[in-house]
Amino acid sequence: MFVISLIIIAAAVAADQITKYLICAKIALGEEISIIRLGSHKIFSFTNLRNTGAAWSSFSDKTSLLTAVTVLIIAALCLILYVSPVQKKIFGRKLNKLEYTCFSLVVAGGLGNIIDRVRLKYVVDFIKPDFIDFPVFNFADMCVVIGCIIFIIDVVISDAEEHKKKIRNGTDGNEK
Repeated sequence: MFVISLIIIAAAVAADQITKYLICAKIALGEEISIIRLGSHKIFSFTNLRNTGAAWSSFSDKTSLLTAVTVLIIAALCLILYVSPVQKKIFGRKLNKLEYTCFSLVVAGGLGNIIDRVRLKYVVDFIKPDFIDFPVFNFADMCVVIGCIIFIIDVVISDAEEHKKKIRNGTDGNEK
């Protein structure tokens, strides 16, 4: 599963870097191009922005701190991805394929943005949802958010199913 994780990471980082390159090559800094419209209302746009911070521009101009934290998180997740198949359990649970995929997406997103921070000293953001007041983001951000959300949902569902199974078998751990 570790090799598959590496493939997922490599593909997602490549997609992130390619999309950022294309945006920078085709759209001037600060320019906005409407992609999806509903009548006169913009729904979705591409733009070319520089973000020196994290989500919602928090920690602006703290590139070194953001880079260090991201490196630590990536290292921890890579260790989990590498060690888990050998140890069979991490944090008291065996990771399933979906959870490996989620961790791989989070690592890829972190790597995609860290490449920008190290190379450019900012992150290229370009995806702008116009239908809500929401920050502009990029493909790497989507990988992190999607990976985290699916992981949480999967853990909650898996733990609930495991708990139901224990109750059915009379081994819910509450015996006195």
